Amino acid sequence: MRAHMRLNDFKRFTDCLRSRDRVVPVGQRYTVRPSHRGIRMVGRPTVLVVDDDEAVTKTFERTLIVGGFLVFTALNAQEALGHLDAHRPDAVILDVRMPLVNGLGLLYRMRALETFQHLPVLVVTGGSLSTETLTELAALNATVRYKPIPAYELLAETRRLLNAG
Repeated sequence: MRAHMRLNDFKRFTDCLRSRDRVVPVGQRYTVRPSHRGIRMVGRPTVLVVDDDEAVTKTFERTLIVGGFLVFTALNAQEALGHLDAHRPDAVILDVRMPLVNGLGLLYRMRALETFQHLPVLVVTGGSLSTETLTELAALNATVRYKPIPAYELLAETRRLLNAG
């Protein structure tokens, strides 16, 4: 029976990964409440994923959805600022290297706004960062991880950020 339950859980997990829709895990109920901050699903943490690589964005989005998060995505800093204002996420996951305004520039803009000064941020980057950049990110209260990041580690880091923030 235990093996059967694991097989069903695995099937549900893979079905969620293949789905293009935002998935609410079976057996969990959430309420939708409109507010001046936009529509939020109460009881479900909201995460904004910002990366210029659409494949990375979709992978992170699907992983986080399966982990029980409500996810919004942005492919650039301008789009991310719009999502920040409209959805007020509980955490942000962003890439450093993006065209036009990079992740560090976006982080400076976020920290300049009073609403987002203490918003938990996970910076996930594919390349090495200079000591100066790491110092700036630490001063801006951002956690840094390097790609590739396994799904279980992405979920654990996101949960840790939300619990600390």
